[in-house]
Amino acid sequence: SSRAMSSSSSPSLPACGLVPVDTPKEKPRIALTSVHAKVEILNFCNRTVLTQKFTNFGAKAIEVKYVFPIESDAAVCGFEARINGKAVKGIVQGKKEAKKTYDDAVKNKQVAALLEKKADTENTFVCHVGNLLPKESCQIKITYVSELDSEGPSVRFVLPTLVSNGHIPWDGTTVNKKKPEPQVPILTQQQMARMSDQQLMDYMMKQSEAQARADEERRRQKAKEEEEEEAKSINRADASEIDYELTIVADVQMTSEITRVAASSKHTLKTVYDKPNRKIVKLTTGTKLDKDFVMLIDQSDPYVTRGQIEEFDANGGSFKDPTLKKKETDSKKEKEEQEKGGSEASHVVQVSFNREFVEPDTDMFCEIVFLVDVSGSMAGQRIKNTKETLQIFLNSLPTNCLFNVVAFSHRHDMLFASAKPYNNESLAQAQLFVENLKASGGTQIYRPLREILTSKPIEGYPRQVFLLTDGEVGDTDRIVRMAGENAVSTRIFSFGIGRGASLPLCKGLARKSRGMFEMIVDSDKITEQVMRIITSALQPPLCNAVVDWGGSVKALHKVENKEKQSKSASFQVPSCPPPIYPGRQFIYATNVRVSNAEGGAAKNAITIASSHNKEEEKLVLDLSGVKPHRGTLLHVLAAKSRIRELEERAPKPLSKQQRDEIRALGLRFNLASSETSFVAVLEKEEDANAAARSETPTDRTEQHVVPVVGGGGGPLMAFL
Repeated sequence: SSRAMSSSSSPSLPACGLVPVDTPKEKPRIALTSVHAKVEILNFCNRTVLTQKFTNFGAKAIEVKYVFPIESDAAVCGFEARINGKAVKGIVQGKKEAKKTYDDAVKNKQVAALLEKKADTENTFVCHVGNLLPKESCQIKITYVSELDSEGPSVRFVLPTLVSNGHIPWDGTTVNKKKPEPQVPILTQQQMARMSDQQLMDYMMKQSEAQARADEERRRQKAKEEEEEEAKSINRADASEIDYELTIVADVQMTSEITRVAASSKHTLKTVYDKPNRKIVKLTTGTKLDKDFVMLIDQSDPYVTRGQIEEFDANGGSFKDPTLKKKETDSKKEKEEQEKGGSEASHVVQVSFNREFVEPDTDMFCEIVFLVDVSGSMAGQRIKNTKETLQIFLNSLPTNCLFNVVAFSHRHDMLFASAKPYNNESLAQAQLFVENLKASGGTQIYRPLREILTSKPIEGYPRQVFLLTDGEVGDTDRIVRMAGENAVSTRIFSFGIGRGASLPLCKGLARKSRGMFEMIVDSDKITEQVMRIITSALQPPLCNAVVDWGGSVKALHKVENKEKQSKSASFQVPSCPPPIYPGRQFIYATNVRVSNAEGGAAKNAITIASSHNKEEEKLVLDLSGVKPHRGTLLHVLAAKSRIRELEERAPKPLSKQQRDEIRALGLRFNLASSETSFVAVLEKEEDANAAARSETPTDRTEQHVVPVVGGGGGPLMAFL
């Protein structure tokens, strides 16, 4: 599947790293001088510790913030900053407590940072660091975890080139541009009331056409800017004005034999530890990260459903989690608190699926809805390409499907009142409907998509939505969030038509709903791109999965967190598994104890019952031979998944019990969420440059608020 790692500001080269809070009059001389990544991969799970060092080579102090893009399914579980040689570590507090800690530090002119969620901007993250003095360096260390994707039989890990963006000083060319306005006078309600019906119709048509022209011009300008930024990024990557140090070390451990660990053609790996089930590799010296670092891991039996067990151990794992590591000087009371929280006694069981892609199922039972943009900006070649794409789709649908076509601009029209069976008659109606599509009006996608997503799913017919659009909408966050909330019942496959199509929208919808996306720029490749999506969409899923965890997996029914917020804990995550498609998917049993010493395979078996094209299917997974490992990785990933399930899929507003559970998980596993925040403060007596630093005003409390997606749910993250 495709993963997004982009910014809401510029899909081609988002702001990343340590950047000025405001656009300065003079070009600042802040540069990235080193990047170090430690990567721990355990089967299909990853923990990355990324350390970046920035230096102010300018002659003036400058107020800076740190911005970093990350995969939507990743979760940050720790950060640390080292300013002027002094380390300041982030801790997780309740949201109100963290905000008060931060505000008090700002008032006292202390170096401080806050990472918290802001509900109305899911995909925008920024974290204020403070004043960076001339010749002063700032080292940032962040720790995040994620579930890895598959690329065919391979496990795929990606470290984006954006982690090295900033090694050439920021050019300060960002300018806030005003959106083009429609060149038609805006009339009042009284003026329109005096018009005849024909005059009113003419006026509305002119408004619509003017808005379409303005949208088209804005998209052309955006496409031009993206091309310029792309060219600029190439120049940056090839430049050597300021060099930077780069190291990547990956510790890869698999249950089955590892047959290959390889990077993309641009990068070369050296193996420093080589065993059948564990390999440690390093990026060769002298390499630059001018392209994404992609590492593929092959194993002897990639398509086996696996179970793994983790016993909580804060000191476990090959690369220890710095946020959970206990020092020898920790007091006895702190250790008692950890035991009281149940962490030492808890296990997490993870079941991972990696179903193999097969030939498209032409007899698949499913519901398919085409959602087609016919706004004014689609006129000309774009609507022509869209019609061609739709005709290819319509002639490739499975025989047992139900389907519909919905065209939208400022309004929406449906081919059928509800999805109809696919046959010669309905196909002919659809082909005529598509042929008569005309481009006019604005782009309003929210209402038609909401109508599709909130309609009751048809039992036994998993729903797939194919979106074709060239547009950029103002409420991308809300639309993408809605797709995530309905991902259990609906997958979305999105096509961006033309260079001006919104990458955050197309990627975000596909990512949140476990679909795929394609950006159609070259009309000669339309058929190839369409068939690639069809192959993915027409993979038969396992539906209505029910997991029987067997006799060896027992819930810890009473688990108190350290603030006594929650007396009960979730057992299975997600509580209702979505349809299981080819590619990687996970189910967790959390807050459990696993005892597989006795009883044999029958007692230690996990049974997963599901339906496949309306036929019952059963999968049995034996845990008796699975040796538990000690660590925190699966615990943090399970907690992240539960937080995301509550924040994205639970009925709104959240109940007090749900909020308490999110808070408890965030505090226990150091996760930013809607109820918890990271905060870090450097005490004044530890800051040798406190006097000089306080000369620059820092009363920016409102601008320091940092939006965060709970459990790592958005494409752009920012940390201290």
